[in-house]
Amino acid sequence: MAKARKDNKGRALRKGESQRTEDMRYMYTYTDPYGKRRYIYANDLRTLREKEDKLLKDQLDGLDVYAAGNADLNFVFDRYISTKTDLRKTTYTNYKYMYDHFVRAEFGKRKIGRLSIPMYCIFIIIC
Repeated sequence: MAKARKDNKGRALRKGESQRTEDMRYMYTYTDPYGKRRYIYANDLRTLREKEDKLLKDQLDGLDVYAAGNADLNFVFDRYISTKTDLRKTTYTNYKYMYDHFVRAEFGKRKIGRLSIPMYCIFIIIC
């Protein structure tokens, strides 16, 4: 039977968690949606697990943290509108027109990570 991995204080570590020997920081390893290996660091195990929980919640919500920080609003809107296959043609055209006419040129170039309002508010305003 496999032995449980533990940190230097004897606490059991979950899958993907480890403790670095050189500075005793905790590290969580995961693979992002693009197939690239990513790491999350924390000084204590509680903080690391809070960050893990936030990452899991974001992944379940369909947000990838990598794209959320680097993507602009135009990218997110185009991704969102491409999922709306059940809209009538006129509704789809109106959504695209309103976004292109009022949002895309200036506000749409802002990074998602820098916006302080929730995304659903933006889509409600646009649509």
